[in-house]
Amino acid sequence: MNRSMNLLAIVATAGIIALKTMDVSALLPDPRDILPFYAQQDLREYYAFKAQFDDMLKALAHGEVSLREAHRRVKSTALCHWQNYLSNLRLSDHGANTDERIARNLVGHIQNIVELGQVSPTRVAALESELTEFLSHECACGER
Repeated sequence: MNRSMNLLAIVATAGIIALKTMDVSALLPDPRDILPFYAQQDLREYYAFKAQFDDMLKALAHGEVSLREAHRRVKSTALCHWQNYLSNLRLSDHGANTDERIARNLVGHIQNIVELGQVSPTRVAALESELTEFLSHECACGER
């Protein structure tokens, strides 16, 4: 009886170790094989947009580009790759039009990053000033 318990314990231990060290993802099918082509295309376009959006946020946070330039690039990237970003902004950011929502969204992302200590508060204050200027310019252009 004692031998069978020892053997069972050894087999169970070996099984647990094998499961812990095994790469389970290799056993699962690749999700790209399951998804239809149009879903794969949507994923590619989303990740193309997301990569460029993240790069633009980094440049904006470090002061390498102005809010106006970041707005222009993000809008053009969204129109090219992921138009859902523009429609989703209606849900996440308030504003009179798409341009205002994009600008507010960019500044909002930077404000969230400052809480992690990756951006200086002075940069955020400068961006908020740029946002105010951007919004006043947009309102002045819209009243013509």
